Parts: sequence; C-alpha cells; structure tokens
Amino acid sequence: MRYLEYAGSTTLESERIIKFRFTNALWYKVGSLKTLATRIPVSGTEGSEITITVHGFFRKSIYSVELMHDYVQVLRVA
Repeated sequence: MRYLEYAGSTTLESERIIKFRFTNALWYKVGSLKTLATRIPVSGTEGSEITITVHGFFRKSIYSVELMHDYVQVLRVA
C-alpha cells in the first residue's frame, strides 16, 4: 500500500471519497464493486467498516478499513 486517504464529498455530507494507491495492483474490489478506479465514493456512518480487496499479478490482499469522522483507519490486512 502506498497510501490510503480520505476526502469529504462536496455534494453529499454523508458521502466520503476514499483515495488509495497500491503497488502492482491490477484491479480492486470494494464491497461488491469491482473497479479499476483509485477513488471510490462510499457512504456510511462513523465506525462502519468496509473491505478493500487488491488483486495483483500473483497476489491478493484484503484490507479492512474503518470509516471515522475525519479519517480512515486500516484495521487489518489479510
């Protein structure tokens, strides 16, 4: 993981945008959404948890991320 950042949305107060970058990542799965994008809008309450699965060339990593009011926190990596 190179970085994982949080940005508030300008349109909806309850929506957040998570920006991330991983080395050798081909595609991502956030919840049930498969994507190539490195910016994902997520909505959730404070303390809710989402899962980001990073698929690379010969590897898959699963990150559990907790959404807080003004930041995101990585809870565990599998």
